[in-house]
Amino acid sequence: MPSIQAPSIQAMVAAYFGHLLFERVADYLRRGRAFADHPITRIKARYLAAVRLYRSTDHLQEIHDLEAEVALRGETMPSLKVQACDFARMQQEHLDRLGDGPDRWREIERSVAIAAVAFFERCQEAVKH
Repeated sequence: MPSIQAPSIQAMVAAYFGHLLFERVADYLRRGRAFADHPITRIKARYLAAVRLYRSTDHLQEIHDLEAEVALRGETMPSLKVQACDFARMQQEHLDRLGDGPDRWREIERSVAIAAVAFFERCQEAVKH
């Protein structure tokens, strides 16, 4: 049997995020697919508004649900183009949400990488069985 090479960290992170999307879609379906009857243009517009107004985990759930509906329809997410006048405000709001600066960002990157590696290891273990 040929040996399996370990993927790059980028591939593991991409697989991990794909897995997260799958879990979000499954959760969205379990909760009844609230946006199923909405036109795709309305869903995408609502997604852009929700991202711009993100303030709490309530908004995050709506963002995830909208992403799940778009994924179920096989559509692509709308581009998060930022108008120049909004950029400074959005940048400051983002920095305020992140809080502790670059040290916190590195911590977040590390936690994503650790979660991706753990996901990859669980996948490898599942393949063995």
